[in-house]
Amino acid sequence: MTRARLRKYKKNRRIYDARDRCYVTAEDLRLRVVVMGEPVEDHESGLDVTGEVLLSVIRNDFKRGRLNASILRSLIRSYLT
Repeated sequence: MTRARLRKYKKNRRIYDARDRCYVTAEDLRLRVVVMGEPVEDHESGLDVTGEVLLSVIRNDFKRGRLNASILRSLIRSYLT
């Protein structure tokens, strides 16, 4: 199985691009994971942590005012029904 290009290191919680050998900025991560659909794996276990990263993107977008509580409620309702 091919390892994911984007890897999360628990030690510093930053995302590393294994191909380009550099850390990924928050905005670049948002583009690559949300728009381009790139997976993120935990460096130590190899487990897919893409969902965890997507939740982090949502949290950051909420803090920056890109999302509001109404949108989050709608999101939660969409998977509860």
